Amino acid sequence: MNPALKKLFAVEMRRLWTIPMIVLSIVMLPLGLPFSPIIATLINRANHGAVPVLNLSESVNAIFGALSLYGAMFFSAGIVGGEVKNGWMRSVLSRPITRQWFLAVKMAAVVLSVFCTIILVAIILLGVSAAMMHAMPAVHPLQLAQILLGSLGQIVTYVAIATVFSCFFPGNFNLIALFLWEILGGAATILVQKFLWNNKWMFILDDLLFPHRLTGFADSVLQNNFASSDLLWGTASLALFLAGCFWFVNVIQVDKTAD
Repeated sequence: MNPALKKLFAVEMRRLWTIPMIVLSIVMLPLGLPFSPIIATLINRANHGAVPVLNLSESVNAIFGALSLYGAMFFSAGIVGGEVKNGWMRSVLSRPITRQWFLAVKMAAVVLSVFCTIILVAIILLGVSAAMMHAMPAVHPLQLAQILLGSLGQIVTYVAIATVFSCFFPGNFNLIALFLWEILGGAATILVQKFLWNNKWMFILDDLLFPHRLTGFADSVLQNNFASSDLLWGTASLALFLAGCFWFVNVIQVDKTAD
């Protein structure tokens, strides 16, 4: 990697991990508890008196499903609009770094921060739960790897959507837009499935604009069913929003000397 990009990545990581962000990351720990059915269902007894079993794949999937959106919201707030407003983007672009590389490095720092934070939360939650209930972990490496891949793709998708919104909204308003988009996506999916189920174009738009197929892919893995259609549609949606990110960041006005 270009030394300038390595330095920029290190700077972006330091700028992300401020005291408020560390506090928010700590808040994610109890936030995951009510959404992760670890105690009630993921640690179970096959027979009375048997050793409790902790299914790591199912547990990790539940935790990522609960926290991916919130993590993306926390870390991608103002990812473009905020940097235009505070002058950081103008400062970086005054060096031999293009807008596309600036955005790629910034998104990579955000995605890595979200993913590693949730992994840390999962380790703490599962470790404490297993210790308290004397549970034995059940590990399926390939299944767990596929779930992590799908979860990572979903995080990248959330960050890409937040970035698209940040190209249009100033400051941290893209955080609110991402949350409302997720709510709208849930409503749109219900509407399509119940009332527009015979319209294939509505299904296509739902899958592309309100991405949830990568989450569905992770869920299907738990059923020992490799849902290639979910993976392909989820990847297509991810590619669409990534293309939008790099297009819009190239046309937004920073100032007349930014490039």
